[in-house]
Amino acid sequence: MTRFATRLTLATAALALTATASFAQNFANPQPVPFKVEKAQLGIKGPITKVCPNKATLTAWFFANKPGAVTFRYRKAGGGKSNWITVNTKKGAGGINMATHVQVAELTKPTETKYMVEVKGYPVISPWVPLKASCSIGLGG
Repeated sequence: MTRFATRLTLATAALALTATASFAQNFANPQPVPFKVEKAQLGIKGPITKVCPNKATLTAWFFANKPGAVTFRYRKAGGGKSNWITVNTKKGAGGINMATHVQVAELTKPTETKYMVEVKGYPVISPWVPLKASCSIGLGG
């Protein structure tokens, strides 16, 4: 074997050992996966009767890649926004990481609007969901 071939073989072996050690270290110490909110949904259960005052229940669901904190707010069509609210996702059935929040809206007059939720720090919003209450029967006074 020539002197050049010997050096080339030694260099190749050293490179292979370095790559193997680097791969083994990355495999043994994987980088942590950052928390990420993946999806938001909103559902509204409107009033059952046409009597006012009444209530509507807004339920928000958030899905993430692992357990962690989700900060969000409710938005109402026309510009109304709630304060920021934080909920924690937890691992549930089937490995799904989910958080739920329930908000009750007081209805004192006829309403026809829509709501959505937006997540702080992520480009995640729910679709708009309509809320309609006729309040055609008021309480006597």
